[in-house]
Amino acid sequence: MANDCIGQGISFLYQFDLGNKHIINPGQNIISVTSTATGDFDKANLVTDSTRHRWRSAEILTTQEIVIKAELKSQIDTFAIIGHNLTEEAVIRLEANIDNNFLAPPFSQLIPWRKNYIVWLTELDDEYEYYKISILDPTNPCGYIEIGRIIGGRAFTLSGGEDVSDSFSISKQDASDKMRTEGFSTASNQRVKYRQLRAPLSKLDSKDGSNDNWQGLRDMFDYVGITVPILTILDRDQPDLFTAWGKFDDIPTESYLTNQYVNESLKFSEEF
Repeated sequence: MANDCIGQGISFLYQFDLGNKHIINPGQNIISVTSTATGDFDKANLVTDSTRHRWRSAEILTTQEIVIKAELKSQIDTFAIIGHNLTEEAVIRLEANIDNNFLAPPFSQLIPWRKNYIVWLTELDDEYEYYKISILDPTNPCGYIEIGRIIGGRAFTLSGGEDVSDSFSISKQDASDKMRTEGFSTASNQRVKYRQLRAPLSKLDSKDGSNDNWQGLRDMFDYVGITVPILTILDRDQPDLFTAWGKFDDIPTESYLTNQYVNESLKFSEEF
C-alpha cells in the first residue's frame, strides 16, 4: 500500500500537517483521546513545543487511541511520536481515513518502536484528513503512557548528492549547572543531556534550474530561524543514527565559490 523509505540523506520536518499548535485553542485538532480519567494530562500537551509538556493516559490495560485532524487533506511522508515512555513491547498502529470513521480505514500500519523518537518514514498512497494512533503497552512499569508530541507532514529532504558533507559530528552536551563552594568542592544539579549535530554542506548549486536544495534551505531558515523547533533526520535510511527535535543554533552564513557554488554549515541542538 505504501512505498518503502523514500529519499536519502538529511531531511527536516518543519511544516506540520499533524501536530500544529493553535494560539487560541492549542488542542483543537486533537479530536479525541481514549483516556479521559482523573490523572490524565491535557491532550493539548501533544502540540506544545516542549516535549516535557506531555499528554498522559490514566491507564495502560486498554488500547489508548488518539485521533488527529489534519489542517487539510495531507499525503504525509514523515510521522513521529516524540518524548514518549513506551516500552519495546508496545504495539503502535497508525491509521488514516478521509473521515472520522475508522471501522475499515484504507491505510493501517504497525509502527516499529524506537527509543525517544518513534519515527516512521514512507509515503502514503493518498491524501487523508484524519489519523488515528493506537497504542497498547500493558506492561509499562510507569502504570501509564506519556507522549510529548505527535507530528506528521512532508519533510524537506536534500537530494542529488548534496544531502550532507563527507564529514559531520554528533556530540552530547550536559546541561547541568556547576558551582564552586567555599570548601573548594563542586556542587551541581542533574539536568538533561542533549545532542548536537554539526554538518557542513559543500558546493550547493545556487544556479537557476538546479538549486532546489539551496533554495529549500533558504526557505526553511526564513520560516524557522533559531526559535522554531523542528525534527531533523540525518539519514532517512538509518533514522537511529541521529533524529532529534530541536532548534538551529544560528542561521548559517553562505560562502560563495566559483560558478556560484555555496558552502554553509548547519548547527543544530536537541531540546526537550
